[in-house]
Amino acid sequence: MNTGGTQFGGQLEVYYNNEWGTVCDDGWGSSDATVACRQMGFVGVSDSDSSLFGFGASSQSIWLDDVSCNGSESQLIDCSHAGIGLHNCVHSEDVGIVCTNGELGCDDSSTDVFDSVRNEDILRF
Repeated sequence: MNTGGTQFGGQLEVYYNNEWGTVCDDGWGSSDATVACRQMGFVGVSDSDSSLFGFGASSQSIWLDDVSCNGSESQLIDCSHAGIGLHNCVHSEDVGIVCTNGELGCDDSSTDVFDSVRNEDILRF
């Protein structure tokens, strides 16, 4: 979990090219947050806002912008977006989400396990 997060929430980050980076809130909505929470093993989303958990580190990359999910995608990377690393954002626009209780098997350490599974599009908060 990222610093400042609650038990089931925090600043959303994507692991790409061996580096954690943030997601910009341009166009971000409840369908996008639902897909992100589901990908991390949660049932749904209870809140999503760029002001929830502060800003990302200025040294982090911003990996995703203009994300638009229809809600049926299994991974955030499957949603339309501007392209990995393509953005017009600053870190004050980093997405924060709170996923609902009723986990599907995710705990605080599970995001570390994802590192060895698929490095193209891993999520954490």
